[in-house]
Amino acid sequence: MSALTPDRARPENTPDQPAPATATTPRFTWVQEFCARPPSQSWLIRDYLEPDTVTVVFGDSGAFKSFMAVDMSCCIATGKQWRDRPVKLGIALYVAGEGGSGLKKRFRAWFEHHDETMRNVAISTVPLAMCDPANVDDLVADIQALVANLPAQPSLIVLDTLNTHFGDGDENSAADMRKFLNSLRRLCAVTGAAILIVHHVGHA
Repeated sequence: MSALTPDRARPENTPDQPAPATATTPRFTWVQEFCARPPSQSWLIRDYLEPDTVTVVFGDSGAFKSFMAVDMSCCIATGKQWRDRPVKLGIALYVAGEGGSGLKKRFRAWFEHHDETMRNVAISTVPLAMCDPANVDDLVADIQALVANLPAQPSLIVLDTLNTHFGDGDENSAADMRKFLNSLRRLCAVTGAAILIVHHVGHA
């Protein structure tokens, strides 16, 4: 994989983060001052994806959720607009818990259709079991090793689907879902990436 080709702009690693409260930084700000500050919003895909956020794509089986996630990933990897929306060039990690053969055809078809060189997307077909903090540690280590010699952290991490990456937890359990979300927040904090989760709805 050729990551972030030299003739293209590099993505910003992370959006601006508010400074933590210190002895010289007040914890509270009066509303008139707070609202007067310029917004720090930074779009990965304008109006749809921001860095350092968790987003869910959900729908019925066969509604082309994965196709949309592949399309978003490849647009970010090449800097092409997505649905006429500006995109910030970056690195996309696509973690699929199943369907490696079909996924290979989708990515190949996208790059061939758009006459683009394959680049800036790394793919895994190993389920993550994100409810277990130890597995998150392993994932973070793998990501850091992958991008160690690259100029930027990944901009987008796709988890397809929630069910295949949930592990032994119960999706209907508040405690297990909290563990899953805590893992996603840690992933955001370490990478600054947008996390995109593909999820099947429970009812047709």
